[in-house]
Amino acid sequence: MGPRFYKGYYDVVILLPPAVRDEAIRLSRAVKRRTPASFVLGRRKFIPHISLYHVPIAARDFPTFRQVLERIISQSRLGTLAVQEIASRGGSSLWLGVTNPAWLKRLHRQVLNEIALLRNRRFNASRTWGGGYSERRRELIQRYGAPSVGRFFRPHITITSLRDDRDAPRVLKALRVRPQSFGVTSISVCELGSHHTCHRIVFTIRKP
Repeated sequence: MGPRFYKGYYDVVILLPPAVRDEAIRLSRAVKRRTPASFVLGRRKFIPHISLYHVPIAARDFPTFRQVLERIISQSRLGTLAVQEIASRGGSSLWLGVTNPAWLKRLHRQVLNEIALLRNRRFNASRTWGGGYSERRRELIQRYGAPSVGRFFRPHITITSLRDDRDAPRVLKALRVRPQSFGVTSISVCELGSHHTCHRIVFTIRKP
């Protein structure tokens, strides 16, 4: 069965260069060989990425959404990121941690502050996130449409979601990560599917 899509719900993302993308896919496949997982990363669906902001946008506001992102990127200084260790976050999710330099924090903050003004408040983002969040993060979902914003922003590459989170210690022990760094020259927007995965790339904005 394919992924469930959330119509009108998007992710502002950093896509990965081929070497980093393929390493994330390799790790995702390695997890699947060892334990039941909800999805496996790929090049055309469940695309590896780093999320900056999950946000619902109404069709009438989509042109403005793109224009604001284009202006933000034209004015921003982009830099380098590095892949760190693989870890289990939130129980069932397996992530590759990514460095969080000052330029990325500034970019996230600007995207959040300006794009949140365009958020479609009729879209019930809470239903896509489920439970298990603190009161503060539930408030962030209500205010911004996503829980991992502001001081909760932790850049990462999601590898997969385990069917049984008790398998996480055993799986993590068996995996080895190849350290890599890469320069960022663009951001993209993708359609969101189940587990907040990235599927069709709607558009990409490159640094002028």
